Amino acid sequence: MNSKFALTSLALLVSAGVLVGCGEKEAAPAVVEEVAVVEPVEAEIVEKPYITSSFASTVNATVKSLNLETREVVLLAEDGSELDFVVSEDARNLDQVEIGDTVVSEYETTITFEVVAGEDIPKLGAVEGGAIVRSEEGEKPGLAIVDESIEAFKVSDINIEAGTFKLTNAEGIEKEYVAEDPENLKRTEVGDVLLVSVSESVAIDVVESDWKLGADE
Repeated sequence: MNSKFALTSLALLVSAGVLVGCGEKEAAPAVVEEVAVVEPVEAEIVEKPYITSSFASTVNATVKSLNLETREVVLLAEDGSELDFVVSEDARNLDQVEIGDTVVSEYETTITFEVVAGEDIPKLGAVEGGAIVRSEEGEKPGLAIVDESIEAFKVSDINIEAGTFKLTNAEGIEKEYVAEDPENLKRTEVGDVLLVSVSESVAIDVVESDWKLGADE
């Protein structure tokens, strides 16, 4: 994404002029003009704003009760609260779950804001994608889901003094925002494109526990 500009100026060389006298006069000394040499100047490199943030958490719960016929499961959270829900028919291997098993849920969200030159993004709008991975037959239930989306907005106005900017979406709707870091506005130009990327992942695994709920010590 970096742009580098080099400005090179070459000095013109002027040949020495020699003046020669006549008769007995001494020849005038040669006159050589000084040559000014300009060194290449490298323009300042301005990087467009790029910000990314990630949030992750892990939640553990214990299987308190399970009804295979109705597919109703009750989970006991670490804080003592209970969660009662019905497992979808799409979920595999419910019959492999036992009371006392631990359900480990991991969540992660990553949000990225990247400003790029407008000519690099010919079309505004959103692009979405995702993937689902499930455990094999006969294993403890497990599921991983990843959802990703990217949306492009045109920077339609920048107000350095007020610390605000305006974005226009693919439908032509324009909204004004306040910059969290006004310095980023100085590295952005009207006509640039802001790419907003969101990646969300959820992984759920059922782990057999050495200790079974309600079992005698």
